[in-house]
Amino acid sequence: MSGLKQKVFYFIKNKRPYVVLKTATSLDGKIATFTGNSKWISSEASRRFAHSLRNDLDGILVGINTIIKDDPSLNVRDILNPSQPNRIIVDSKLRIPLDSKLLKKDIGSKTYIYTSKSYDREVYKKLCKVENLEIVVTNSDKQVDLREMLKDLGSKNISSILLEGGGNLNFSMLSEGLVNYGYFFLAPKIIGGRDALTSVEGQGFKNLEDSISLKNIKIDRFDEDLCIRGEICLPE
Repeated sequence: MSGLKQKVFYFIKNKRPYVVLKTATSLDGKIATFTGNSKWISSEASRRFAHSLRNDLDGILVGINTIIKDDPSLNVRDILNPSQPNRIIVDSKLRIPLDSKLLKKDIGSKTYIYTSKSYDREVYKKLCKVENLEIVVTNSDKQVDLREMLKDLGSKNISSILLEGGGNLNFSMLSEGLVNYGYFFLAPKIIGGRDALTSVEGQGFKNLEDSISLKNIKIDRFDEDLCIRGEICLPE
């Protein structure tokens, strides 16, 4: 089954988006130095391919820490006649800065913020005035209910998502079995540091038999980077 048919079939069957994880790390698994510097770990060729992934999927999913730290536009660049994806943010307390690029009038496609019942009421009032923005309060007290979020996105006909989260969101999505496919870019760099961030953080898995693996693996090369990709295989 082709990648496109697989995504469509999954969406029709499950009524939620097909989720593709993309992350880029050094050889020792770091996504930034201990000071937070992360530009750029991957090569230019890898980043161009990442934009083609954005162009092929309906939405880009990130956590609020990525917005606060990097203030990204989450758009498609360097592609002729790009299809700009929806922006999806997990923000449990509505900590998003009101001057974020994603809240600008000329951002293009729609932005969705998923939050919990503990959201900041004052920020909510201000965000309600922003064009092309929809805030969805999930039925949870502290953390965004990720399954509920995906179900809601499916109801909005968003059939596929590129997950470009930080380590905590990546772990939460993986541990809940919500990721279908993964692209893992490896750059020939060694960063080191026990305080340097990794692509999958959270609590982690207690036992190796509980860990997540890939199947139907393929390996590509983008300049000096390697990309290991495959279907996410959950432990039985």
